[in-house]
Amino acid sequence: MKRKNIFNGFVLAALVISVAVFSCNKPADPFPNTSEAISFQGIDSTTIIKKSGETLELDVVLVTDTIIDTLKIGYLIDTLGIITNLTYADINTESIVTGFDEVNNKHIYSASIKLPANAYGIRAFRPYRNNVGDFVRIIFRMQAGTRAYEKQLKVIMEP
Repeated sequence: MKRKNIFNGFVLAALVISVAVFSCNKPADPFPNTSEAISFQGIDSTTIIKKSGETLELDVVLVTDTIIDTLKIGYLIDTLGIITNLTYADINTESIVTGFDEVNNKHIYSASIKLPANAYGIRAFRPYRNNVGDFVRIIFRMQAGTRAYEKQLKVIMEP
């Protein structure tokens, strides 16, 4: 009888410990573990292929140690194949400028960017892309206090 009580006590203790350990899961953090102030969800790289006139859907993840004021998104149709990174000052079309209602240093912004319909053309000499189409450089600029962060996304336009 004494053995049965010890066994029942052991089973009960193991059950209580397992319930305590497995029921204390933290909720998943929606922000990816990244060292970048601006990153993307919904795409695999910073170079993607799209058709002209399509809409690009992605989540822009903003994380910094300062309160985020605004996010600006604009694009430049790159017919020359610029190799260096562009800045927000280089854009010719501003798509989105948004502030945030919630005062926070982390935001996920669901962007829907309509790509230009006139961003496709055959160029006479394009050794780096088989003479196909333009690039659209989409530039994201996050303002957080006195600091600004920028990231560029290259979209290769196809017919």
